[in-house]
Amino acid sequence: MKHTAMKKLLSLACTLLLLLSCEEKEGSGGGTAVTPATGSDYLNVSSTNIDIASNATTASLTISASPSCDWTITWDKAQTWIQSVQPVSGRGTQTVTITVSENKTAQENSAELTISSSNANIPPRSVTIRQNAGAPSLKVDKTQLSFDENGGTESFLVTSNIAWRLSYSDPDKWVQTETSADGKVSVTVGRAVSSSPRELTIYIMPEDDHVTVDILPSVVVRQSGLPEISFKADPTELTFGCVAGAPQTVGIESNAKWELTLAAVAGGNTDWLTVEPASGTGNGTITVTCQDNTTLSNRQVVVMIIPGGDISKATNVSIVQEAGRLPEVGSLTAKGDVRYIKDYAEFTMSYQSVFPVTAYGLCYSATSQEPTLSDEHTTVAGTGTSALDVSLKTGQLQALQTYYVRAYATSAVGTQYSSQTITLNTVGDAPTTGDNPPLFVRK
Repeated sequence: MKHTAMKKLLSLACTLLLLLSCEEKEGSGGGTAVTPATGSDYLNVSSTNIDIASNATTASLTISASPSCDWTITWDKAQTWIQSVQPVSGRGTQTVTITVSENKTAQENSAELTISSSNANIPPRSVTIRQNAGAPSLKVDKTQLSFDENGGTESFLVTSNIAWRLSYSDPDKWVQTETSADGKVSVTVGRAVSSSPRELTIYIMPEDDHVTVDILPSVVVRQSGLPEISFKADPTELTFGCVAGAPQTVGIESNAKWELTLAAVAGGNTDWLTVEPASGTGNGTITVTCQDNTTLSNRQVVVMIIPGGDISKATNVSIVQEAGRLPEVGSLTAKGDVRYIKDYAEFTMSYQSVFPVTAYGLCYSATSQEPTLSDEHTTVAGTGTSALDVSLKTGQLQALQTYYVRAYATSAVGTQYSSQTITLNTVGDAPTTGDNPPLFVRK
């Protein structure tokens, strides 16, 4: 019996020695335990692959080594998601704690730990650590932006681990957005267009429609409406003489933006009028300039000033320009007795005009008692707008004939005649020879 027991003990010892001499055997947790090829030193790891969740967490790795085996752990320090490995070196068997930060990206993290022994006869062991990709994430640092009626520019920051885009609740969006590479979104809003506030929502959405995000962020943009419109124009009537003269002004008191429209009255036009500026904001001055009116009719333009785009609050400014005035021809006076002309007849006339007189002289006719320029006439070039005394002699006349004589003056507005008509009679033959007929009549 003792002999049999001894044989069993020897057999068991041999088996143990055989197992210790094996190069490799499978370890727990899917790792690989390794023993050196010679001697009693060894270095094993509990697992060659470690899978970690995406959140910030820790994982354990057991290093099994002979009591006299020194070891060191190294890895690529660029893998900053591995916050620490403790201990990073040691002797014999120990448990190592690996601490990782949260994986906020949409890609898996992967790194390799290398456990090296100070014993050159023990090969290094490698452990691959993989951290799961983070869930698709979209976040904003602000959920609303507020603007007053004047508008302006504000921004919010998007933090995400996926590509994203912006979408708007209003297809006719009244905001302008600009996105930078760091996720900053600048939002620009113009001045309010009415007294009603307005609101728009900006949605931050995955670029890929197949990607699902647990919480879809959004930013609400609000703008106050314009204050109740206050507007006054003074004066509301302007009158210009027929000669343009100096510009006139209309004062504006307003808390809103305003603009002008011009409308001619009675089928006229607005070409003769300049109104500046055509629009403005708040208080201001409108300057009105007109051209000379050389027509014989008054003309009018109505300037409608519309504040805040609200035509119901519009104010009309009436601009009237007086009709052009014909020259005023003064009295026509004969020098001497013209009942019977013996040698020649002379006359004195005068005129006044607000516009320069371009021509003046005498109209005379043997048939019409109110001669005009369509009858015989003499012409002297005009010399301005002042009253002038002029002396004229008769032109070529028929002998033994009665003539009716009126003075006239012509400007850009038209021709005006004297109110008096003078009658003269010739008693002799009128000379008809010579290149230049005389301005008087002989017997």
